Amino acid sequence: MCGLVGFIARAQAPQAMVQAERVVRSMFEAMRHRGTDGERVFVSSSSQAVLAHRRLAIVSQEEHGIQPMTTHDGRYTIVFHGEIYNYKNLAQELKAAGVQQPFATDTQVLLYGFAVWGVAVFRRVRGGFACVIWDNERQKAFFVRDEFGIKPLYWAPAVIDGVAGILFSSEIKSLLASGLIARKINYSALSDYLQYAAVHAPNTLVEGVSSLEPATVMTVGEDISSEEFWDIAHVQTGATDGYFHDYAQSVREEFIQICELYTDINLDLGVFLSGGIDSTALLGITKKLLGRSVQTFSLGFASPTSSVVDESALAQKTAQSFGVEHREIMVDGYM
Repeated sequence: MCGLVGFIARAQAPQAMVQAERVVRSMFEAMRHRGTDGERVFVSSSSQAVLAHRRLAIVSQEEHGIQPMTTHDGRYTIVFHGEIYNYKNLAQELKAAGVQQPFATDTQVLLYGFAVWGVAVFRRVRGGFACVIWDNERQKAFFVRDEFGIKPLYWAPAVIDGVAGILFSSEIKSLLASGLIARKINYSALSDYLQYAAVHAPNTLVEGVSSLEPATVMTVGEDISSEEFWDIAHVQTGATDGYFHDYAQSVREEFIQICELYTDINLDLGVFLSGGIDSTALLGITKKLLGRSVQTFSLGFASPTSSVVDESALAQKTAQSFGVEHREIMVDGYM
C-alpha cells in the first residue's frame, strides 16, 4: 500500500524547516498502518521540501526501493506509492538512453525516467500510482497522479512558522493530523456524495483539502500550475472500418499484453472474481500465462438488497470451471 506525506514551502525557508519536519512526522505517525517495510524522512538542502515515506515492499524487499529516493547527482528526490507494471521495459529504454543504473524497482525507473524524459515519462508508464518529485535545482515539486486516479494524493495549503506552502499525503486523516487543517465539512462535496455516492476530484469532504485530479501534473514553486499528461479523447483507436472479428481480435491482443505486464512478477498472484465477464476473462488469461493454477477471491453478501447484488454463487461456479482454489468472504449488514 505504501504512503507518502510532506510539505513544500513556496520559497526557501530555513527558519521553518525544523517545525515543518515536526509537522510532517506527526502526519507520518497517523499513517503507520500503510507500511511496515521501511520509513524515512528527507529534508532538502535548499530548506524548502520535507518528504516522508512508509514502505510496503511489493516488487523488491531490498534496499533499492527505500524512499524518499534521490538520483545520484542529488537533483531529484521522489516519494511514490503504487505500482508500475511495465517498469522492466522502461528500464531497458533508460539503459539504451545511457543511464548506467541497476534498476531493481519501479520507483527507480520512475525517478530516473523523470530525470531523462521529464513529464513525458508519465505518458509512458502503465500502472496505478501517485508521486511527488522534488527538483532541488529548480526548487519545484511535481505532484502526479495516474491517468485513471487509481491511487490517491491529497493536498492543502498551509502556513508553518509564517511560511506558506503545500501539505500533501496519501490520506486525508494524515493531513488532519498536522493540526493545520480545520476540521470543516465541505457541504458541496457532501451533496455530491449523497447524490452520486462519490466525491469527484478535486473536491473532498474536508473544506480546504483537495484531491489531485487523475492524469494531472501539478507544479508547486513560487507559483502553482497544473497540466494534463493524458486524455482519453486522444487515445488512438485505429481504423474506423472493419469486421467485428477484427476488432474482437485486436481487443483480445491488447488484453493479453496488459495481463502479461501484471503477471511478470515473482510473487504469488490472485484474482478478485465476481460474476462478470471481465474478471472471468482476467482469470482465464492469467492462468494461461502463468501455466499454473491461481487463487481466486470473491465477496458475497449474506443480506442482499435492491442496491447490492450477491454474485458469490456465480463466482464459485466460475472458479470450479477453471479448477482453481477459491476463497469466499461473506459480509453481513445493509448498505
